[in-house]
Amino acid sequence: MACNPFEKLNLYAVHFQQKYSGKARSENPPHIFAVADASLQALVHEKQNQAIVISGESGSGKTESANFLLKQLVFL
Repeated sequence: MACNPFEKLNLYAVHFQQKYSGKARSENPPHIFAVADASLQALVHEKQNQAIVISGESGSGKTESANFLLKQLVFL
């Protein structure tokens, strides 16, 4: 399947930030916002340091994923 890389999908809008905030991982489909929320919950409630590894090939969107991850952490 292919999609137009210039088409706006709104997968990272405020609506999605709220949808993944404070929810169990099984309540919503996988999303970078769920990873951010899970790491923050573990940091706050379990007092465990957190590290998130974003890997992939060149051009796969690692920088964009990191930006969205930080956007969600700031939102939370």
